Amino acid sequence: MRTLAALLLCTLGSCCWFSPCAKPDEARRQGLVQTEARLADFSKAIGGYYGQRSQPVPTTFDEGTFFEVLAEAYPKLGQEDVREVKATYRVRARAVAGGYAVVLCDRKTGWKLMEDLSCTLDRVDLRTWEGSTQSACDFEADPAKLCR
Repeated sequence: MRTLAALLLCTLGSCCWFSPCAKPDEARRQGLVQTEARLADFSKAIGGYYGQRSQPVPTTFDEGTFFEVLAEAYPKLGQEDVREVKATYRVRARAVAGGYAVVLCDRKTGWKLMEDLSCTLDRVDLRTWEGSTQSACDFEADPAKLCR
């Protein structure tokens, strides 16, 4: 009987160690990678929006402004992506030295997942979800240091 219980425990343990139970983590990782790509695309749209108007990002830029500009500047076919990010993540935004920063955080835990500092338009600048430590849903204290 003990042998059967040990065999069953090992079988269940290996199931969770390998593919069937690991898939949710992989699905979450893929979702975050997709969100990073979307956020980089959003950054291009917002940069283009202000660039076409020869205007700097306003000092009042916040998450409301972020979504307002995307509603106007992002392709209509991509508006579902904008709605999905808005619904899935806690989004914070602010103006930073002529540009802006956008932070996406987990709605359940409140942990920061990524931050786009608009330093580069082709990638998200901070991928905190990949690290081993969790951080609060706050902006980087010294974004200029990270944009060098």
